[in-house]
Amino acid sequence: MRTKQRQILLNKCKEFIPVLKRELTGHVGTRWYRPPEIILLEKVYSTAMDVWSAGCVFAELLGMMKTNVPNYKDRCALFPGTSCFPLSPSSKPTMDIAGYCISPKDQMKVIIELKGTPTENDASFVNDNKANEYLKNFPTNEGKSMRKVFPKEDKYAISLLDKMLAFNPYFRITVKEALRHKYFADTDIRRKEYEIESGKNIELIADRYPLGSNMEDLVATILQKIVACNQ
Repeated sequence: MRTKQRQILLNKCKEFIPVLKRELTGHVGTRWYRPPEIILLEKVYSTAMDVWSAGCVFAELLGMMKTNVPNYKDRCALFPGTSCFPLSPSSKPTMDIAGYCISPKDQMKVIIELKGTPTENDASFVNDNKANEYLKNFPTNEGKSMRKVFPKEDKYAISLLDKMLAFNPYFRITVKEALRHKYFADTDIRRKEYEIESGKNIELIADRYPLGSNMEDLVATILQKIVACNQ
């Protein structure tokens, strides 16, 4: 997807979000693998969050290489935060960011220290004013290049990692784009005979029930479907 197309999608989503009837839960993603959009409490997120998480795992695998991190004691997660405001805040915060108390190892702070301070374009997906204010009040940080973190790694690995860990989810590489990346050029990573794509939109049972519906009716419908599938 080209940059212009991504920008159009971002703009359309920002128009659509205020009239949402149903919000996605914010309680997803293990802390170290949690993307910026979840930390900043975006009401809408997509498979881009999974690409970020996969990027974090990819980075850990690169860190296991002796050529990148010689001492095994120095090998760790890419973003090893110990708390994550506001989803899992620290019990002993020591820093104040825009009136919010966080710890020195807060997840967003750890991300910014490595990735650098988000640019205006990086943060253009953020809809909540308080989240924007919170993000802007972090101390300016230049960050580090992935090349410095993994000095001996292949240039295509660094390129893929950078694209998977784009701060803005709308400008993050998609799964299909990642599989076509040059890093996998000499690898038969896809087995298309095992891939099946739905020819139509998949409707979830919950989509038939607007907010405020009787939850007992929804649960009963789901149970009926489960029973029917097992007969």
